[in-house]
Amino acid sequence: MPFLFVQLPIFGAPSENTEKSAWAMIREAQATALALPKTGMACALDLGEWNDLHPLNKKGVGERLALAAEAVVHGEKNTAPGPLARTVRREGNRLVITFDNCGTGLTARETPHISVIAGGKTVRLPACIEDDSIIVENVPPTAETILYAWADNPADRQLYNTDGLPAIPFRFQL
Repeated sequence: MPFLFVQLPIFGAPSENTEKSAWAMIREAQATALALPKTGMACALDLGEWNDLHPLNKKGVGERLALAAEAVVHGEKNTAPGPLARTVRREGNRLVITFDNCGTGLTARETPHISVIAGGKTVRLPACIEDDSIIVENVPPTAETILYAWADNPADRQLYNTDGLPAIPFRFQL
């Protein structure tokens, strides 16, 4: 039996990425459910309001659930739930993060940023887009974790696919 769900939207004041975000951890757990058969998710990261748990934009949530249903129930090809980070690799002092579900590529409404945790400190670094990947330069050699949209209401959530779906928040251990 198919199971479709909505990933938690934003809530609270905008903040920087932190591994201590409970909402980000719940979003991560929700995204891992996509590994189960016949599951689909609608990302609502950009549809909510800081002061209301329930997004006012019900139509946007419904449209994203419909995309998930088309893929899960009807086997149609689309880019739901949005860009999913699949791999990260180090190339000297840079990171290359590749994504699935990009349509014809990734796009951003402004310069995307990735947070890197190195030596217990968080460093916010700009990234550039190359097709279905983002490149992060000047990564400290002691970097141990990278975060994207990793807060209750992440200030950095600029990545989208060409179909207008937001990138799913992620965390990678390096």
